[in-house]
Amino acid sequence: MQKRKVNLIFKYHACNEYLYKILEDSSVFFQKPENFNDPYDCNLKTVSPKTKEDILENYKEAMESESEPNLSHVLMHAMDNPAAQIKIIGILEKWSTQFIKQVRVSCFSKKSTNLLMWGHYANAHTGVCLGFNEEIMQQTFGKYYEVQYSRKVPLIYFYKNFENTVKEYFSTKSIHWSYEKEVRFLTTKFSNIKFPKEALVQVIFGIRCPEEEKRKIAILIHNAGYQNVQFVQAHIDPNIYRVLGQNLKVVVGEK
Repeated sequence: MQKRKVNLIFKYHACNEYLYKILEDSSVFFQKPENFNDPYDCNLKTVSPKTKEDILENYKEAMESESEPNLSHVLMHAMDNPAAQIKIIGILEKWSTQFIKQVRVSCFSKKSTNLLMWGHYANAHTGVCLGFNEEIMQQTFGKYYEVQYSRKVPLIYFYKNFENTVKEYFSTKSIHWSYEKEVRFLTTKFSNIKFPKEALVQVIFGIRCPEEEKRKIAILIHNAGYQNVQFVQAHIDPNIYRVLGQNLKVVVGEK
């Protein structure tokens, strides 16, 4: 029987205490978008509802969250009362702003061979790239969003198809970042979320990753109880500007 192909998603990382925590705790960090290095990232302009139909559509979404206690009463008068309509628009703008602030993001890539990614996120090729089973990660964290890359900054209409709007707001970036081939998981709950140990299936050591770091990481993985993690050593392709990898055996002694 032919073995089913396992699709991977990757997280580049420098060799530091945050990487060790990922491996020791089997958890990934979901950060606030305000800490991202791109000032456009998750910082797009939102458009407020203007028509009665838009207000009603946005109201349906807002009622599923912790809405203002007087929202329903205000809505009843909004259709014919301009002052009430302005009030409810203000409430809905406040709601969308609060929602945006609650969301945390964890970023992965579909590629493990990009020179820029290794340089930017793996400390000039001295770090690692962790390969995760795509299916298991989506079973754990929910469906990921593939980042869309755009030349123009989009306007975000939070009152139109809320799920698609959230996807657009949190997964649209400038075309300049298209080389990242990024996918994102979102949450409004915790900053660190555990993943099953079987989700981690590969560790790629950077071209310049020190031998002592390779051994330390291998020992961490061994002691944490991961099974069947493949170790790979990155090296440069002599013909094309890219990073390749070959299997690496790391001997792990007792702690």
